[in-house]
Amino acid sequence: IAVNCVDTLNVKAICGAGIDGIFAAAAGIAQAGTGIWLACDTLQREPIKSLVTLARNIDVKSGLITNAQTGNMGRRMSSLQGFQMKEVEELKKRFATPEEAWMSLGYDL
Repeated sequence: IAVNCVDTLNVKAICGAGIDGIFAAAAGIAQAGTGIWLACDTLQREPIKSLVTLARNIDVKSGLITNAQTGNMGRRMSSLQGFQMKEVEELKKRFATPEEAWMSLGYDL
């Protein structure tokens, strides 16, 4: 197993890095624990629970919050009109596949 690039083995540094990793993992577990506490305890009390449920139901019907976070705002091509659609059709005639179009720009997918 290669631990580092030097010719000598610095056990103190390796041990210190391991201990640092343990503390970093413990901090991550503590942060996750606060999220669990918030979701399972605080957000289950009224009136917050009703507000969260309302927001969830609005998002399920509209996708407003979820789509904004994921960057998926629907099919962009469906809103094209007129000359924009002509440009798309010209691209389709010029390139057989999307990969071929990207290749013309120098990207080998």
